[in-house]
Amino acid sequence: MSAPTSSFDLVEKVKGGDRNAFSRLFEKYRRRLAVLIYYKLGADLRATCEVDDILQETLLRAFRDIGQFHYRTPGSFLSWCQGKVETSASQQSRKFRFSEVAPNLRDKVDAVRAGSRPQRKPKAEATGLAP
Repeated sequence: MSAPTSSFDLVEKVKGGDRNAFSRLFEKYRRRLAVLIYYKLGADLRATCEVDDILQETLLRAFRDIGQFHYRTPGSFLSWCQGKVETSASQQSRKFRFSEVAPNLRDKVDAVRAGSRPQRKPKAEATGLAP
């Protein structure tokens, strides 16, 4: 194993309950994570949510799970945080996709609950191949 870095020292302090170390640790990585989030979200998601919101969610996940982090090499903490970014961005993406289909889905669910089935379009009409 390589020699521990300043990130290693800060992680150990955070694991020991030092909230000041948590602030310093994430201030060190904040900008890099924000850039990563910006590109992960893409234009569609950036129009519906803020990079800072995803960053905050990422930092909360990291703080909650810091006990599961194991230092391996310099850069391993950033890699671990990138996994948290993936989780947060994926969750936001699912919310976005659901919000796009939710109005139609709600109508169908309401119809099924009311005891009727939604009317299906004939295949030719649904595909736009109707004469």
